[in-house]
Amino acid sequence: MDDFSVCPACQGSIKLIDNDFCKIRSGLIYNKLEFKQYICNECYHSCTYHNVPLELIYNSDNALPTDRDLGDYRLEFIKRHMDINSIDGMSIEIGGGPGELAEQLRDACAHEKGLVVDFVDRVSFDNLDFVFADLNHCDPQLVNAINDIGIANKKNVFLLSHLLEHIFNPVEILTALKKFRNSYFFIEVPDFGVSHDASVLRYSVNCPDHIHYFNSRSLLELIQKCGLNVIAFERQKSPLVPALRILCDCSTVENSVYDYGSHLQNVSQQFIDLISTECTQGNVYVWGLTPFSAKAITDMDSPERKIKYIFDTKFEHDDFLGIPVLKDPAVVDGQFGVKDKFICGSTFSVVQRAMKSKLEQLSADARFLTLQYE
Repeated sequence: MDDFSVCPACQGSIKLIDNDFCKIRSGLIYNKLEFKQYICNECYHSCTYHNVPLELIYNSDNALPTDRDLGDYRLEFIKRHMDINSIDGMSIEIGGGPGELAEQLRDACAHEKGLVVDFVDRVSFDNLDFVFADLNHCDPQLVNAINDIGIANKKNVFLLSHLLEHIFNPVEILTALKKFRNSYFFIEVPDFGVSHDASVLRYSVNCPDHIHYFNSRSLLELIQKCGLNVIAFERQKSPLVPALRILCDCSTVENSVYDYGSHLQNVSQQFIDLISTECTQGNVYVWGLTPFSAKAITDMDSPERKIKYIFDTKFEHDDFLGIPVLKDPAVVDGQFGVKDKFICGSTFSVVQRAMKSKLEQLSADARFLTLQYE
């Protein structure tokens, strides 16, 4: 195990801190102990360097799962944010020990088999297969072993539940697994971004087994450094085990700001069509100058002949392309009748409801029209 010189989560500067609790515990295992605990000056991620041999830390033939007596909400979280019926590959628990989460998800997906990948076979479920991998040295062996099963191009769910805090280089293992680009990744780690009261001692989360002590910022920094996209994030508080859980995928990084160009074209054209249809009989009023309604009016032939008034509380001028602009329909003298149509310029449902309610108070006969954009 190499010592740390920068924060493994954000690459920020780190400083030495005292952690006598974990230092004493480590010294009881190995009497030639070298021990250092760091904390990042920027994201407050903490990491531990020590020379305790791994065979002393992981010397049990039976893996002990995290205490879930007060409730296990991991599968519920996965099912809430992902269509498990779309999983045509496998439930694969990395560093899963007995594999209880892989078995839960395998059963929920009605798959014949699940998989545990670990450095020692401690699987305790008949329907789970085992693959050996040295998770601290993520050479091609890990990817090749999974490829050999024939699920490389399928949708799998990789389960990394209370694994990353044990691994020297979490970025390395996540980057290796990211080669399965159609898959999902569930990650849970102990949460050290909250105060730990005495009830947390039952979970043994401050121990030489754990190299990393994540908070929400450092975990998200690490996930994003690996190029994974966060689908869902959840923080679990004591008296349950304080935990951060994330569901990710490998989909291409995008920004939906590009969607709004096509929305502008499509919705403004609908406004043009609606106004052109409704102006043949009676008066048309546009209520709300939005990008959609403004573009429609700009692109329309002779809009001043089709629209009697525009109502908008924020527009600063008295007219828009020759059409008078008033603040509110209530300032218009006289009653609105059955031939009067108010076309709402907003796609915002809350605004639509407020405008409709106001018009109903002003007139029982005038029609309120919105676009069916959904």
